[in-house]
Amino acid sequence: MQGSGKIRAPATAQVGGTITVEVGSGITSIEVSLGGPDVQSFPVPAGGKVTFPVPSGATGGMVVAVSVGKGLAKKTVLVEIVSTSP
Repeated sequence: MQGSGKIRAPATAQVGGTITVEVGSGITSIEVSLGGPDVQSFPVPAGGKVTFPVPSGATGGMVVAVSVGKGLAKKTVLVEIVSTSP
C-alpha cells in the first residue's frame, strides 16, 4: 500500500480487476480518473474501505488517479494498471 493517513492504495492493479482503497475518518467519497474530464465518484462505507473496478478503457501502463478532498486539501495517489502476460 502507498499513501498516507487520508488515503492509501495499492501501487498496481490488474486490467479488468478491482482496486481497494483505504481512507481516513471523515472522508465520505473518493474520485477516480484516468485523466481528462471523466471523473467517477464512489461513496465511502462506514469501514473506510472502498473497492471499485479498474475503469473501463484502462490498459497496461496507464495510471489511475484516486483522490480525496478538494482544493488545497486534495490528496491523490496513483495506481499503475498492469496487464497479464500472454
